Amino acid sequence: MRLNKNWRKTKNIKMGTRLLFLFFLIMILGNFQRNTRVIVSPLPEVEAWEIEAIPTVTPTPYSVQEDIKQVFGKYSDKAFLVLQGKECAENRKLNPEAVNDNTTWGGVGRDWGVFQINDHWQGVSNTAFLKDPRINIRIAWNIFERSGYKFTRWTCGKHYKI
Repeated sequence: MRLNKNWRKTKNIKMGTRLLFLFFLIMILGNFQRNTRVIVSPLPEVEAWEIEAIPTVTPTPYSVQEDIKQVFGKYSDKAFLVLQGKECAENRKLNPEAVNDNTTWGGVGRDWGVFQINDHWQGVSNTAFLKDPRINIRIAWNIFERSGYKFTRWTCGKHYKI
């Protein structure tokens, strides 16, 4: 078996290459650990100590009265008179589940929800959504608006002449 004359040189080069690789690996890993940040935000430049606590907002429960005030605005007093008046009231308790069958007294269709929206006159075949107070109140606003800001489409609106 013959030995290469430069075997020491080759062995030293291989060893030097390995040491150099190991040195760079240590440098890269050491640098990586020093610059690592804990990211708490989806924004990469925000660090944990820079984030301020955001106060939580508890949603307020839904209120039929507040929704009527918001939707009808300056006309809400008239809306409440039609719904809860002393002499005539469409839905005194503002019950979103209220259903009145008009055929019992010779009328047509049924009146549904807070504002007692009539399914016959409004052309509604699927009446389930009329029990949702948010939808019912907005449909009532639409009828009220199309009627020239008058409640003449409601029996109590005619009674109070509003």
